[in-house]
Formats: sequence, structure tokens, C-alpha cells
Amino acid sequence: MDAAAKQKLIEQFRELLDDPDLNIEPGQLTSEANSGVDLFSLFSELVAIKNEVRLQGRQFKSALSLLADDQAVLQNQLEQSRNHATESAIQQQTDILQQLLLLRDRIEAGIEVSSQYRRKRFSLLSRNRETRVIQALADGQQLTLNRLDQILNDLQIKPIKTLERKFDSRTMNAIAISHDDDYEDGVVSQQTRQGYCWNNQVVRLAEVKVNRIEAHVRNDSGN
Repeated sequence: MDAAAKQKLIEQFRELLDDPDLNIEPGQLTSEANSGVDLFSLFSELVAIKNEVRLQGRQFKSALSLLADDQAVLQNQLEQSRNHATESAIQQQTDILQQLLLLRDRIEAGIEVSSQYRRKRFSLLSRNRETRVIQALADGQQLTLNRLDQILNDLQIKPIKTLERKFDSRTMNAIAISHDDDYEDGVVSQQTRQGYCWNNQVVRLAEVKVNRIEAHVRNDSGN
């Protein structure tokens, strides 16, 4: 606003104040301007605002609670998924290990058959070409078995010791009973299939014979 316009407004305001027909008491303009607002209305509006803020706060708190519940559900589902994936991976690894152990059993059985055949042929003082071939095959099987045992050892797969030990159902499966005075009662007298453990978990139970001493024998030994 330029100086001329300001001066014109000042002159108009001065003329208004000097008008004898204008009767305005001091504070009247302010009173009239604020005549539509009283304390009751003001406090009513404040209470309404307060209630609205409180309602919004409750809704916000409820929304946070729902979010927390959803987060807990998602966390639980994630944990279950992880556990399932871990269990599935362990089961797959166990299946593979059992197949390796089964392969080892078959190789070992083949070596035993070859050994029995060689002993039989040698007993007849026969050293023909057939015997030499079987010997070569047995040697190859033994190398394969040694390599497989090395792999199992590297994987921390350990054989379960059973012979002359107390029967343990956690690591052994009793398939037969023996009655041998050379062994104590409840002791493994023979192992028919080797058992293995991996990371302190049983991969395959050992199949064993458990010795049982008759009651009268125990009584006689006690006397």
C-alpha cells in the first residue's frame, strides 16, 4: 500500500470519529464482536474436543493392540515355519544317512561272503584264476568300505558300542535272548547289526542279543 492510500484511510477514519451522529461506547466493538461467544459455549467446545481426543486415543490404543496381536501371530507362524523347515532338513539328512549305512551293510556282507569263499577254496589248496578274481573283488570292496567309513567319521556319525554293555532301549533293539554264563544278566552278548548316532541323536538302533540268566542260576551264584 502506497503512502497516498494510507493517508486516505487515515482521513476517512478521522472523519468517522468526528461524526457527531456516531455514538460508540469504548469497548462496544469488541463486545459486539464477541457477543456470540460465552464461557459456557467455550467450555462445551473444549469438553467436546477432549472427548474426541480421548476417543481417538482409545481407537489408537486398540489399533496398536491389534497390530501387536497380529505381530505375535506372524512371529509364531514364522517360528513354526522355521522349526518345520529344520525338522524337514534333519529328516532328509537322516534318510540319506540311513541309506549310506545300508550301503555299508551290503558292502560289508559282500566282503564276508568273499572271505568265506576264499577260506573254503584255500582249504582245498586251490589257487586258480577264480580265487584270484574273488580276492581282487574283495580288496576293492574293502577299499570302498574304508572310504565310506572315513566319510561317516567326517560326518560325525559314530558307531554305538553295545557288546558287554547293559541293554539300553534308547540305542538298542533286542531281537533275541541268549543264555550264556559268560555274560551277566541284562548284558549284550552279541550284536547282529551295528547301530549309529549322529550329533547325540540315534540314526539307527543297534540290533543285539541280550543275555538272560535263569533264576535258579542266579540263586545258586548268590549262595
